[in-house]
Amino acid sequence: MEIWAAIIMFICLCVDNMVMANMSGMKPQNNDVRSRMSLRIALSFSIFHVVFLILGYLIAMLVWPASRNWMASVWVTFAFITLIGIRLLLETVEKSPSFSVADADVNSKLIKTSALLAINTLMLGFAMRIMKVDYSLFWPIFILFAVSMIMSLVGFLIGKPESKKISTKIVESADDILMIVMAIRLLIMYH
Repeated sequence: MEIWAAIIMFICLCVDNMVMANMSGMKPQNNDVRSRMSLRIALSFSIFHVVFLILGYLIAMLVWPASRNWMASVWVTFAFITLIGIRLLLETVEKSPSFSVADADVNSKLIKTSALLAINTLMLGFAMRIMKVDYSLFWPIFILFAVSMIMSLVGFLIGKPESKKISTKIVESADDILMIVMAIRLLIMYH
């Protein structure tokens, strides 16, 4: 899997961050609280993505022997990326959770949501390992963290309390389809 393909998939995964941050940005809060909340959400989402990417990579190291058939790796990677795309597409129709400091259980809700978002990243980390990426894991981790932070902060900034509609849902639908296209591309390229 090329680094540019991984970056595109990271962007697709992080669009969900943007949507949830957008919903949170629509809640009325003063500017100081708003700034802290946006940073808190972005950090939580980003840290969980990185941890789950590493965890998926490590699980693959343990359960997927290097001697395994190359075509099996391609098919498993295709299945994982397709499942991620379908899962993201199905989540598009659901109402995204939002966060506010006024919520009594904001910390537990933020941790739970961050972990649920990062499950897709776990599968992508597994897929990256079995595809035997030819670059250091440092760069995907760094890029994933940066993309997650930027997209979460942008989503929060786009979501204004006076907004009446969620401006990121169209982007979310397009990126979910792009993830499925990336899976098909992978199958065609490596088959």
